[in-house]
Amino acid sequence: MIEELEKRINNKNYRIINDLVEVITTYKISSLNELKDFQDKSFTFNKIILNDKEKIDYCIKSLKSFPYDYDLLSFKEIQDYKQLMIDLENEKEIKEKIKLLIKLYTLTQREMIFPYDAYNMLIRNEL
Repeated sequence: MIEELEKRINNKNYRIINDLVEVITTYKISSLNELKDFQDKSFTFNKIILNDKEKIDYCIKSLKSFPYDYDLLSFKEIQDYKQLMIDLENEKEIKEKIKLLIKLYTLTQREMIFPYDAYNMLIRNEL
């Protein structure tokens, strides 16, 4: 899995790939199924896995409830953060919202919340 990611690394996605490799190595994930299970655990409450819309809403709430993100960001990163949040609010497509959340979580140095989706998007050169 890591070798496949390394083949796709570029200036735009290296931080996302780095975060994803960290998840894979830290949690000793060796297959896509394990990566999917790992992601599902992050969105499981009362033994129920949230649907995509609920996952997105959960992540947005998490971002909005933590006002200290700006403290960790440079001026340019703050501008990027603001633009990503605007894009997220205006976006209608679920897949695109997930992509924006992956970027926001990476920018704010939070743990990768959509590792399965990120991996698949990276492999398809969509991220």
